[in-house]
Amino acid sequence: MHFALTLPELIPHIAQHLDQTDLAICLRVCREWQQSFIPSLYRDVVLPPEPHRINFQTHMPDLHAFQHCIHSLSFQINVATPIWSFAGCVALRRLHMSFGIALNIQSATTELPTFLANNGRYLTHLILERFPRWTMHEVWTALAASCTNLQTVELWNSALDAENQPSLWKLCSNVQHLVLKNVFLFTNADSSALATVAFSRLRSLDWVGVEGVSLAFLCTDVFPSATHLESFRYSCHRQGRIENSHQIDSLCQGLPRGSFWKNVHSLRLDGILDTEFAAILRHLSVPLQSLHASCSGFGGLAMGVMRERGHFATVQGLHLTQTFVESQMVQEILESCPLLEELAAPQLCGRDVERGRAWGCRWLKSLSCQIVLDDEDMARQQATVFEKLSGLVLLKELHLRANFRASARPTLDFRVECGVDVLRTLTKLTRLVLPTPQILGAEDVEWMVAHWVNLREIVGTLRATDACLEILRAHRVVNPHD
Repeated sequence: MHFALTLPELIPHIAQHLDQTDLAICLRVCREWQQSFIPSLYRDVVLPPEPHRINFQTHMPDLHAFQHCIHSLSFQINVATPIWSFAGCVALRRLHMSFGIALNIQSATTELPTFLANNGRYLTHLILERFPRWTMHEVWTALAASCTNLQTVELWNSALDAENQPSLWKLCSNVQHLVLKNVFLFTNADSSALATVAFSRLRSLDWVGVEGVSLAFLCTDVFPSATHLESFRYSCHRQGRIENSHQIDSLCQGLPRGSFWKNVHSLRLDGILDTEFAAILRHLSVPLQSLHASCSGFGGLAMGVMRERGHFATVQGLHLTQTFVESQMVQEILESCPLLEELAAPQLCGRDVERGRAWGCRWLKSLSCQIVLDDEDMARQQATVFEKLSGLVLLKELHLRANFRASARPTLDFRVECGVDVLRTLTKLTRLVLPTPQILGAEDVEWMVAHWVNLREIVGTLRATDACLEILRAHRVVNPHD
C-alpha cells in the first residue's frame, strides 16, 4: 500500500502550496520524494540579477541537468548570464528577459539568438523589460524568427527604433494577448511593413503609456485585421495630457474606418476625457460587458451614450472611482443594469436612494462605494439604503469607502438597534469594509455571525469589547485592525 503523498496525482497539488525552501526540504525526505518533487522545484526559475556575485555558478550543474523541467524562466541579460548553453528547455513556456546594468553587448547579440533558436519554439508567453533603443537589430530579428508559437507578448519600459518595429509586429502577429507598457516607439517613416502584418488572433490589447507613434495610425492601419479583439486597455498619463491628447482624439475620428472595434466588449480607459469616452462608446459594435474608467473624466456625456446605446442592459462590471460620476448617476446604474456583478463608484447619497426606483442589479456580487446620509434624515435614509441592499442576495463584498474630509457626513451604522436586521438576506457576504470606526455590542456581533454565516473578514476599526472580538475570532471572522 502506497503512502498517500507518494501518489503522482497528488504531487502537483501539494507542490503548488510550497515555496522553493519547502520543496528543497521535500527532496531530502527520500529518493521517491526527490524524484516526485524535482519537476516542481525547477518549474519556475528566477535567476538573481548578478549571479556572479553570489557564487550562483555552484548551482548551475543541477539547473543544467534539470533544464527540461523549467516551465517559467526569468533572468537579466548581463555580463554573467549563465543559461546561454541551455538547449533542451523542452518544457519552457514562459520567458521573462530584461536588460541588466552590466551588459555585455557581445552576449546580447550572439548568445541570446542562439538560446532563442534552441528554445524559442516552445514559448507561449514572452515578457521583455527595459529593452533600450540601442538594442541590436539581431536580437529583435532572432526574437521574431525563433518565437513562433507565442500567445502572449508583453513589452515594458522599453524603446524601439524604426528599424526594429517591424520585427516587433512580426513577433506579435499571431499572439492573442499584447501588452505595451511605458514604451517609446520612434517614428517609422516606412509604414508598409506594419500594414502587411495580420493580427487575426489578437483578443486583448493593453496600450499603456505608449508614445512616439500615433495610436490612430496603429488602430486604423495596423490593427484592422484584429477582428477578434475583445478587450482594449488604454492609459494616457495626466502629466502628458497636452502632448498625448491628440492620440485619442485622432483615434475617435478614425474609428469608423477600420474593424478594430468589431468585437470589443471590455474597455479599460484611464486618463481620457468625457468627450473621448462618449466617442469610443458610441462606436462599439457589440454590447459592452466591462468598463474600467478610474482616474479619468468619465461623466455625464459618457453616461448618456451608455444609456442611448443600450449598454446598461448588458454591462457586468463598472469601475468608476475618481471620475465625474455623481450620486444620481450611481443610483441610475443600480436601477438600470440587470446583469451588473461588480460596481465601484465614487459616492451614493441616501437622499438619491430614497427618491430613486428599486435597484435592478440582482446579480451584484461586489459593491464599492461611499454611502453618505443627511443629518436631519439619517434614520429614514439608512432604512431605505438597508432595504435596497437587502435585495442584493448574491452580494459577497460590501466595501463602504471612507470620506477623509473634515466635513464628512454620516454613513451607515451596522448595529441591530439601527435596523441592520434587514440585511439578514445577505447570507453570501464574505467581506465587509467599514469606512468609520464602528461601535458594536455583543448583540450586534452575535447577529452578524448568526446571519452572515460566510463572513470571513471585517475591515475597519471596531469599537467593541474583547468578548465581542473573541466571538468574531471563534467564528473565523478576521479583523486586520484587531
